[in-house]
Amino acid sequence: MRPASPGEATVLFEFTLLLQRIRSALTRRRVAVLVAMMGLVMAVGTVGMHEAQGLSYWDSFYWTVVTISTIGYGDIVPVTFWARIVFFFVVFVGIGTFATALTEIAAYFMEQKLLQMRGLHRAKMKQHAIIVGFDESTEELVRQLKDRGLESIVVDRDLDAASLHAKGIEAIAGDPHASETLDRAGIRTAVAVVLAGTSDESAVMVALKAKELNPGVRVVASCSRREDFDIMQQAKIDVVLPMARLLGEVLAEAVNESKIVDFLLDVFGKEGGIDLDEVRVDRATTVGGLGLKPGSKPIVVYRKGVPTTDLRPDTTLAPGDLVIAIYAHPAPAP
Repeated sequence: MRPASPGEATVLFEFTLLLQRIRSALTRRRVAVLVAMMGLVMAVGTVGMHEAQGLSYWDSFYWTVVTISTIGYGDIVPVTFWARIVFFFVVFVGIGTFATALTEIAAYFMEQKLLQMRGLHRAKMKQHAIIVGFDESTEELVRQLKDRGLESIVVDRDLDAASLHAKGIEAIAGDPHASETLDRAGIRTAVAVVLAGTSDESAVMVALKAKELNPGVRVVASCSRREDFDIMQQAKIDVVLPMARLLGEVLAEAVNESKIVDFLLDVFGKEGGIDLDEVRVDRATTVGGLGLKPGSKPIVVYRKGVPTTDLRPDTTLAPGDLVIAIYAHPAPAP
């Protein structure tokens, strides 16, 4: 059997979504009918036993619930003719309705689980990050975001949602360029969209669609081709990382045995000896009045996006300034 072409896969995916919507609509209709039937049975049983046998409304309601759930304690027994008529109605209509309702509830939760395993569900996240595209670096990105207290969900057309789910990674299967897919990923409540495993052209298209659905979302993208960098910056992408150029520069520095590479590894490595702290200034002060932790040294200040490294303890800082400080962990005792 030949593999499905991309076009055939798209048609199959859209057909699956259509069937899922039809099943959801039918399920909602069945649930509405079952709720109405349960309400009718409860009303007839409660009012009927109150009128036919003189029970209080509470005792009548209790008897109806016990009867339709097939528990049947036997502490209340219908003894009058009309009470037994009510009993027959509750047994023949109520027990069947109750059993059908339990079946529908179980089927609903099973269907939702299957949809989640296939990536066809609707995410319930808020204030999360949407990662578009999946490659070898995506799992590490998910871990890094989690370490920073941010939930994330992966979106891609061709991914094994069940395998990712087994690893604890939320995933949505679908075309990331489509509004429906981004809506299922929770784009309207997301705080960020990360375009890391896509082509530059795809990143531009997804960024425009994401900003259309949520103008306040922060979009971060990696750029693989130098000539696409300016175009991506003009496409409402907040941060564009020229990964090919950055990687090339780091590798070139490593070839030259530069200590800059060791410094970068210390900064970005989990077990590195150097930390970079970001401090946003909220009041007029000086560099010396920042109250940094002992051993931290300010190295650069960003004011309206412009960096300066000419820092002294009496350098004035204004609200909105961003200070980057470096901290070297003490060497372990021998």
